Amino acid sequence: MLHIVNSNFEFTLNRNKQIPLEEELEEKEVYLQLQFLPFLYGKEGEQVALLGTPEQNYFESLIDKGISPSLEQLPQPYKSNTNSLEIPKLNPWAADQQISVWASKQGITLNPPSQELLKKINSKRYSFEQCPKLPGSQLVSNLEELQSLFDKKLAKFVLKSEFGVAGKGQFLVEESNANSLEKARKFCEVEWKKGSVLIAEPWMDRVFDFSSQWFIESPQSIQFLGSVILESSEHGQYLGSVAGPEYLLFEGKRQALGAHLVEAMKVLKQMAIEGYYGHVGIDAMVYKTAQSSEEQLHPVVEINARKTFGWVAIQIQSRLFPQKHIRLSYEDKAKGTGIPLLPETLELENGRKIRFKRQLFLSAPR
Repeated sequence: MLHIVNSNFEFTLNRNKQIPLEEELEEKEVYLQLQFLPFLYGKEGEQVALLGTPEQNYFESLIDKGISPSLEQLPQPYKSNTNSLEIPKLNPWAADQQISVWASKQGITLNPPSQELLKKINSKRYSFEQCPKLPGSQLVSNLEELQSLFDKKLAKFVLKSEFGVAGKGQFLVEESNANSLEKARKFCEVEWKKGSVLIAEPWMDRVFDFSSQWFIESPQSIQFLGSVILESSEHGQYLGSVAGPEYLLFEGKRQALGAHLVEAMKVLKQMAIEGYYGHVGIDAMVYKTAQSSEEQLHPVVEINARKTFGWVAIQIQSRLFPQKHIRLSYEDKAKGTGIPLLPETLELENGRKIRFKRQLFLSAPR
């Protein structure tokens, strides 16, 4: 098994020209740091494709932190230019055309879903059209529709781009006035020029965010892998995932989880029928409105057709802490607390040295 973390996946979807994988991974430090994730959940005998070398004793530190009993039981860095006759099976973060081109250079055949399908199902428009909607939500595809939205004098609402990630790619409207309209117009025009639409949704008082993880083999074979609590900022930006025994994790929220799983299965079957196979994470939230203190469920907030941090948290928790809750957070090193799991530094083959500003922390939930 050969793991590769192409965490740049979403950014390849809304692009006309493909860039070689190695070239793009070197563009952002976050991509280079996240390529080490498989050392946290991979198995003995498996390999991990890497660009660069981490700080001395990084792998030994994983032993000290209890991630693996020994160096021999960790996955090993992949050596691409060997004469081995054994061709490994590829296990990417997300299967797409870019990773398929990289795989072919290694002598590995990968047949990912079409780029058109990947773009479609990862778009927020897809989940908006396929799943139950928040009351008052709508698509915004031109200036007339944006003006009409502001004319309604709605309370606080948010405009979401089709391919925003982790709370980014959205514009919060706190007041329906001329100044906000002008700022919203500029935000929307960037997306309209790409041929994309915006999703307008009322801003809800989020009570409980969570996510379910799945693997699709076919319309007849869809595997539920587990659920996690999602921690988000007040603006909806991802902060961390909490994984643990489900009966404790969702105490008091079992009904919401059950209703979410029903709706998730409906859209997963549709994705499979359309030809998608692979990992999927589906986000949901429990919320309150200004008009009522009663909790309500938005069963599908977002679909991520790839592995997710929530999936990583489940892998670590189930293997190392089966009876406990863990929190996994990717944040600024100066602000994070817990056990750091990813490298602090990296040196690329061209001699470029990187000191990462963020870190993946493992801790007990707050």
